[in-house]
Amino acid sequence: MPQSQTRWLRTRFYLNAHRHELALAAQDLYPAAWRVAGTPLLAGPGWLPGAPVPLDRVTLTWRPGRHRTGTDGTGPESAAIRPPASDRGEPFASYSAALGALARPGLYENRLCYRLLDAAASPAAAHLAFGEGSYFEMINISEAVARPRRPARYPAVVAEELAHEIIGGRSPAGAVLPAEPLLGDRFGFSRTVIREALKLLEERGLVRVEQGRGTTVMPRPVWAMPAVRARQSRSR
Repeated sequence: MPQSQTRWLRTRFYLNAHRHELALAAQDLYPAAWRVAGTPLLAGPGWLPGAPVPLDRVTLTWRPGRHRTGTDGTGPESAAIRPPASDRGEPFASYSAALGALARPGLYENRLCYRLLDAAASPAAAHLAFGEGSYFEMINISEAVARPRRPARYPAVVAEELAHEIIGGRSPAGAVLPAEPLLGDRFGFSRTVIREALKLLEERGLVRVEQGRGTTVMPRPVWAMPAVRARQSRSR
């Protein structure tokens, strides 16, 4: 299997294994006003009423026929996140096609799905409109957009995972962490992302990074204690 396809599989595995942490990180990319009642859930402007709406005032409608969205996940805007289908470098026609060829699930068929097309709400009433969609369309758009297009936030995600292991005792003081290429294989990210993650750990006092000697876990008295205590309380 070409290296680019292997990297795609590793990235997909990592995203699925850490979808909760990544979803929490992604919320900061959107306006705070889009958050639902202080939760990590997001809703676009106009989708949330000013007060709860009784269920008997919520109407549902069905719009028959196919409804095209702005993108279907097969155009040039998604080419960068679709792995090459051959040695010539041309990407798979869609994200679902790549999934079927490289990581085919047990049930892989283009099943009928429902799609929310429109939502409007006020304190007096709410309306939701649905239409026909498909499983492959959902993969081509929803799962595809979750892939990292730029690793700007992912060093923090990797650092948080490693910090959890250090604080929890899985990586004791004096232990040498695996080399950057091995950590990159584990997390599915480039050495640049791993290097930035290790720098974040070093800033917290959790590790010492030395060229030629690797990354060593530091003893507890050296840790940046306020940040570590916060993480210890969350891990209990």
